[in-house]
Amino acid sequence: MSKGKIAALLLAAVLAVVAYAPFYQGADQFRPAIQSRLESALQRKVESGPVRFSLWSGPAITVSDVVIHDDPRFGIEPAAYVTTLTIRPNLWKLFRGQVEIKSLRLEEPSLNLARGEQGGWNWNAFLPSPGAAPVAHIFPDIEVQGGRVNFKLANHKSVFYFTAVDGVVTLSPDSDGAYSVRFTASPARSDKPAQAFGQFRSRGRFWLPESSEPKLDITFDLERSFLEEILRLTTGRDFGLHTVLTSRTRLEGPLSNIGVTGRVEVGEIPRWAILPGSGSQWVVNYKGVIDYKAQQVAIATDPPAASKRPVGLRFRAENFLGQPNWGLLADFASIPMEPFPGFARAVGIALPASWKLRGTATGVVGSSSRHGLNGLLAVRDAAIAMGDEPEVVLAQADLLFENGKLASRNSRLEMAREQSVVVDAEYNFAQPLWTYNWETKLLDVANTEKLRGLCAAPPVPWLSAWKNGSWGGTLALPPVSGEEQQWQGHLDFKNVQTRIPDLAVPLLLHLGSLDIAPGRIRLVTQDAQVGGLRWSGEFREDPKHGTFSLQVPTASVPEIEGILEPLLQRKRSFLARTLAFGKAKIPEWAAARRVDGDFTVSKFKVGLEELEEVKGRVAWRGAKVQVTDLRYNSAAGPIRGKAVLDLAAPNTGLKVEKQ
Repeated sequence: MSKGKIAALLLAAVLAVVAYAPFYQGADQFRPAIQSRLESALQRKVESGPVRFSLWSGPAITVSDVVIHDDPRFGIEPAAYVTTLTIRPNLWKLFRGQVEIKSLRLEEPSLNLARGEQGGWNWNAFLPSPGAAPVAHIFPDIEVQGGRVNFKLANHKSVFYFTAVDGVVTLSPDSDGAYSVRFTASPARSDKPAQAFGQFRSRGRFWLPESSEPKLDITFDLERSFLEEILRLTTGRDFGLHTVLTSRTRLEGPLSNIGVTGRVEVGEIPRWAILPGSGSQWVVNYKGVIDYKAQQVAIATDPPAASKRPVGLRFRAENFLGQPNWGLLADFASIPMEPFPGFARAVGIALPASWKLRGTATGVVGSSSRHGLNGLLAVRDAAIAMGDEPEVVLAQADLLFENGKLASRNSRLEMAREQSVVVDAEYNFAQPLWTYNWETKLLDVANTEKLRGLCAAPPVPWLSAWKNGSWGGTLALPPVSGEEQQWQGHLDFKNVQTRIPDLAVPLLLHLGSLDIAPGRIRLVTQDAQVGGLRWSGEFREDPKHGTFSLQVPTASVPEIEGILEPLLQRKRSFLARTLAFGKAKIPEWAAARRVDGDFTVSKFKVGLEELEEVKGRVAWRGAKVQVTDLRYNSAAGPIRGKAVLDLAAPNTGLKVEKQ
């Protein structure tokens, strides 16, 4: 090696010793200066862990476990936690023992953007101020790698957050006086497993002139993402919209008048959600303005057009940095109703799987932070169907959104055989629960069951057991709290046929009325018939007890025995019937009966004798039916007595005792 090279090496060694002389005492000597610079720029108390020099990626200073505390107005949790803070200093200043930061890199930071209970956001402390930008003087460039951004309201943290945040903010202006920013981030929820929700990208510039207000020009892009996952992030619910979405939004202008322009493209739309002019894709353009100083936002899509774009949206917000008030209006111009059942099921509204709806709706529906969901849609040329069954014409219907409920008032359904019914339906999103009110002049059993299927309503007591017949009146299924819904109402019926267990022939209700209340019914018949036996009267029943009062014109023992034959002659073994021992097994419904009542038979034929004005009181308790205060007129004169019918006796029969 030549003498010149040896001299050069010695000189380099001396310079290195001189250059790194400030570091001999260790990097921790710069901790107070670094914390002071951070606290001055962020206006927050800062704590840090070990401070070290790094020559591999530097020269640089690395600070571990940096905690940036927050103003108490925004909660007790720190504003940020940084796993590793890498500082690239000005070497010439560092040789003199001074810390001047050229750039910062935050590795795996966790940032809490918080809104105080009294309003205001903590992020204002991190933004440069116009005219005098202290952060720019201290941090010319800030780089973030693998960060996380949380959102808080005081001490309550939202489940929504951004993860995988990477970006660079240049706080030293270029020749145009502009600062630049770019970042990428992925949205996520803390109550959902980690999934690919797409990625946001942003790039732009902002200006902080001394003589005028700040302005910006920034573009936000949402890469191809699944719309369903985005809705899950923002609402936590599954709407069944398994489609993809891309969007671009540009913000441009001064802070008091930031112009907003954008475009959303929705592709691979579910068949039930396809609208006219959309095909399998839907493109929405929007524009608006943001006044950052007045904290006001107004954004709207293109106005609706029935043939191409049946929906227009308008969004407004104020005080968005404090206690935000916002409102969203959807303007519908003859929007097709075919997608409604699929959307309703997707948002959790209970509708049968085969329920179909056609028609159009026009109107405005809005939602706001103050008043919730409100609006009115006028539905026209509509019809409802279940699967492949014939349609039911919805001659008149309006959909009302009010106070967290969806209601259809005075909707007239035209059923088969020129029958109709007026239906009030209401859905409560909070419970969630459907309630109904049916009113009709005439509706037969077949149409009633079809209506019940369309409404997905529970069976109506007694009426659901009718085989044929018709009714008119009002039935309601009102809301309940913590209990099972029960029908109530009044109806008049005619020509009804039904069956009662263990009777040999059907029950015919030619004319009468039925009152239904929760757990109770009242049946009044002007003309009823079982076999050849006719009567009129009243029957009441509640969960524990029943009462009746019957008036029978004529009856005979053979008629009654024929009607009750299945109940009186139950299946028993030959030996039991022959020897007449043991007890017969009676039906469960008969064993559970608890009924009291009275009866009058004008003429009652017993064998060859005809009794007149047969009256008595009945107490039915399971297997035993007792008749007290039995009175009748015979050829021998007035008779009083009692009778017992034991349904479980070996030889079932009516035993009469005269008094």
